[in-house]
Amino acid sequence: MGTRLYFYLSFFFLSFFCFDLQPTLAKFPTYNVIIINALPDEALLDLRCRSKDDDLGHHTLAFRQSYSWRFRVNFLGSTLFYCSFNWIHGHLTFDAFDNRNPKLRGACGFGDERVCLWTSSGDSVYLKDHGTGTIVLKNNWEH
Repeated sequence: MGTRLYFYLSFFFLSFFCFDLQPTLAKFPTYNVIIINALPDEALLDLRCRSKDDDLGHHTLAFRQSYSWRFRVNFLGSTLFYCSFNWIHGHLTFDAFDNRNPKLRGACGFGDERVCLWTSSGDSVYLKDHGTGTIVLKNNWEH
């Protein structure tokens, strides 16, 4: 039994290092999420974004300041990042990226340009749809 296990593990590691991994990595694309504070009266935006595995921490953005992070979709294709936004006139929690949501994933773009661009404003939070080039109202503030 030990010899057979050794053989399978050796084969796995050799195949991992000997075969071209580029097609495999293409199945797990990289995304960049960008959040921009465009709140009125130069209000501060407090935010916290996380996934099941990663807590990106608390951040406070000044007017026109941005926060971003990059990630690769996980092996199961279940990558989900959600964010909580707070400012003096409201708060909300929403999915900043959900690989299982084709509309949201598509809005972030395809190919080499996969960017989820979120902008907070006085009335709501908007997402730039890279497929259509339009800005889409996504979430209204809760008071």
